[in-house]
Amino acid sequence: MPTVRYTADAGHYRVGGHGFDPGDERDVDADLADYLADHDDFEVVGDAEGGEDDDTFQFDPGNATDFSTNGWLDNDYQDRADAVRAGGLDDYLGEIKEAETSDTVIEAVEERRDELEG
Repeated sequence: MPTVRYTADAGHYRVGGHGFDPGDERDVDADLADYLADHDDFEVVGDAEGGEDDDTFQFDPGNATDFSTNGWLDNDYQDRADAVRAGGLDDYLGEIKEAETSDTVIEAVEERRDELEG
């Protein structure tokens, strides 16, 4: 989902069910992001679909291994599955599977475990 920033110096702006005050950033659907990109007071600052800001996957397990509360589920399910498949989270596969809400990610965990065992 794209992220847009309201760059005006003052005033509240409401559009598409989102309220913006100066400096606010919001995740919006692609159609609304396209609409707002044509307005001087907005800029698109991120695009989870792989646009200009392709590092939108926001997660670092750090010391918080409760994957239901540490920000893991805030990311798109496809990005979570890709992160599991990439292998950087192998130490957390059990915790991820326990907290996960997406069948796609659970399957990625099982596939990754099979790779590690095989």
